[in-house]
Amino acid sequence: MPVFVRDYRACFPNWIEATVAAHRGSMLFDVFAGDDTLFFHNNQIRRRHCSKAIEPESLSLFPLDILLDNFAIPTGHPVSEPNAAPPSDVPLSVSVAGSAPLERQLLPRRRANRVRRTTQPIQVNPRKKR
Repeated sequence: MPVFVRDYRACFPNWIEATVAAHRGSMLFDVFAGDDTLFFHNNQIRRRHCSKAIEPESLSLFPLDILLDNFAIPTGHPVSEPNAAPPSDVPLSVSVAGSAPLERQLLPRRRANRVRRTTQPIQVNPRKKR
């Protein structure tokens, strides 16, 4: 079964594509990820619904204006042609999103922002009843 698994190794992206190979009890699964066989907990696995066999070019794509007209969805901005030139108000030195490869950035550790009080030891008086 094709799945995405959460990979915590530093040199890999957060979620990698894998295939479930076997069960290890009720919560652990062996998965094939590339050339490696790894095991993951059930909460680190998400089902992958599309397969690699489906290429984006093979899908029939509708232009956005046809879909918006059919479903009567108002547009906040005019629909431009997909091959149109970039707007003239954008400087040429700005790169288009998605054109440069994304680098793996480490996520900061999640820590609570609250101020913690110092713990006070319990003073028990053995002679006193409640």
